[in-house]
Amino acid sequence: MMQDETKKLLEQRAEELEYCRNRLVNIIAKCVEGIVIADDEGMIRHVNDAALMIFRRQANELIGLPFRFPITPDESKELTIKLPDGNFLNVEMAVSRTQWEEKPAWLITLHDVSAQRLAEQELRLLFRAVSFSPVMTIITDAEGRVQYTNPKFSEVTGWTQSEVKDQRPDFLDSSKMPLDLYSQVWKTISRGEEWRGQRMATKKSGAIYWESVYVSPVKDLEGNVINYVAIAEDISERKKMEEDHAFLAAIVGSSDDAIIGKTLEGIITSWNYGAEAMYGYTAGEIIGRPISILAPAERADEIPRILEKIRKGERVPPFNTVRVKKDQSRLSISLRLSPIIDSSGAIIGAAAIARDLNARSADVHGDKKDFSVILCTGDRKGAS
Repeated sequence: MMQDETKKLLEQRAEELEYCRNRLVNIIAKCVEGIVIADDEGMIRHVNDAALMIFRRQANELIGLPFRFPITPDESKELTIKLPDGNFLNVEMAVSRTQWEEKPAWLITLHDVSAQRLAEQELRLLFRAVSFSPVMTIITDAEGRVQYTNPKFSEVTGWTQSEVKDQRPDFLDSSKMPLDLYSQVWKTISRGEEWRGQRMATKKSGAIYWESVYVSPVKDLEGNVINYVAIAEDISERKKMEEDHAFLAAIVGSSDDAIIGKTLEGIITSWNYGAEAMYGYTAGEIIGRPISILAPAERADEIPRILEKIRKGERVPPFNTVRVKKDQSRLSISLRLSPIIDSSGAIIGAAAIARDLNARSADVHGDKKDFSVILCTGDRKGAS
């Protein structure tokens, strides 16, 4: 009788143990972390599916073999695992004591941190890119308070990051800009929209400068705005050049003298009002055509010789010559030529300034201004 009861208790105990084991195996199998069970000798006794995914191997390729990394209890460490395809995986490993099949064992937990390390590397690269960027970068919180500025911001404005932290960027607003510009920008980005534009801003010294600005909201996974990023570029020099070009273009456009721009191949690229009045061609009729159409047949080689001198950087003194108008009538002119030079110093074309000698003779006793000389520099498309 006692033997039967003992046998029954042992069977019940075995069933309970088997139930617990199956339950543990089921839990391990469903765990998203890689789990390896190793005995005291370091031999692998069990692996779950997540661990098989980490090692890129089948269970029969691991079970019964030694775990190839040092087992250090109660200590987390990062491992670099070489995969069968030759690639590498970064894994964080934690070890603790457990029991497996009623024997002491090691519970090894593996967490794939490759994506995390890659993200950290990308963040480091982005941070360096922003830090060494040639444009200003400002990051604010959701309320618009400055949290970060890159070195270029301090270089341009004179404000250090510590001086502007937790301030709103309206301290940069210039008194020469509309008072409501900052509020317009804020209303736009508060709606989750981007804003682009140009504005005048104030440096710490009080000096005014122009900047081109792009502001974009940064949203979390739920779509809530958590930060704003502003990218700004100092365009003061560009604005000054635009103003200078506009001023010079206005002079050229309103001049009574014919001012013509052409490439070194002799193709007309610009044609002012004076040229229209003198030669009879509109800009639309003649831009893109060869300058040689203005030369009479007996002077056909004059223009190529002049352009060759300009191409070589030789000086071309002012001279008198004859040109042909649209109606084929002839015109005696005084002509001056200057090279058109790009920003690198290369000669890319020529500017010709012509005056009708007949009109000049008629004005000898009048009040007409003297022949003007304009130094022409710029690109192919510029008249100046």
